[in-house]
Amino acid sequence: MADPLGNWPHSNEDSAIRFAADLRRVASPESYFDQTTHPPRRALDSPTLSTRSTVSSSNGSRHSSLSDAWSRKSSASTAPSTAPSEIGPDPIQAANALQFPLAPIAPRYSLPCEFAFTGCHVSFDGNDYEHWVGHSLSHFQRFSPPKKAVCTICDSGEATFETEGNEISNWKTRMFHIAEHFEEGIRFEETRPDFFVIKYMRSKGLLSEEDYASAMAGTERPKIDGLVSDRFRTPEMRDKERRDRTSVQVYNLGDEERRRRRKNDKKGLGKSHRLPS
Repeated sequence: MADPLGNWPHSNEDSAIRFAADLRRVASPESYFDQTTHPPRRALDSPTLSTRSTVSSSNGSRHSSLSDAWSRKSSASTAPSTAPSEIGPDPIQAANALQFPLAPIAPRYSLPCEFAFTGCHVSFDGNDYEHWVGHSLSHFQRFSPPKKAVCTICDSGEATFETEGNEISNWKTRMFHIAEHFEEGIRFEETRPDFFVIKYMRSKGLLSEEDYASAMAGTERPKIDGLVSDRFRTPEMRDKERRDRTSVQVYNLGDEERRRRRKNDKKGLGKSHRLPS
């Protein structure tokens, strides 16, 4: 098919008219005028520039390539877009689409058994309240927990737990109160003995004499270097007490009176004699 414009766009007429009549896409009029004056240079390893240079090589091939370009543009405009969405998937749907459940967050604290004075050093996970409380009740064996107990950590107005009814419920309330302290970061080393519980266990025969004495020896007094009990004796003190006991004789008036009477009885002075008539 003959070019409807003929050679007029390539004539020596005004360049602005030729630029307006030409169907080629250029970046600017200056680049168009530069292409009409100077043939385009072929760039190395550039298929786009190579195609452009081929289009401008001849009049017939230019219009043929231009027609193909318009055809490709028309077909591309009717084709469905395959560009990725910029919004992305719904985060809630993405979370629901997970095939594996999220792992539970492990607590940063544990629940230790408070009956360490019996040799029990069991510790439970911070979320395992049920087994922790159940384990503490097992130390009372066949007996119910005491009617009165206190918190092993704090001295607040809510630190005493006493009941005349359900001892199990009262004990659970106490244990959950103590668990809150462990959740706040309190360590087992900061706890103190509950002497109400210790005395109750001893009265039920649940503690040996040794364990009872060890548990009752607990104190909140800070450790002081050089501080000893009131019954402490140095080796020198014990030697002196031993010498004093051997050198001192105890004088007993009662024993002395009994010895005197026995002596008089042997001599006949202690008996009464009747004179003959």
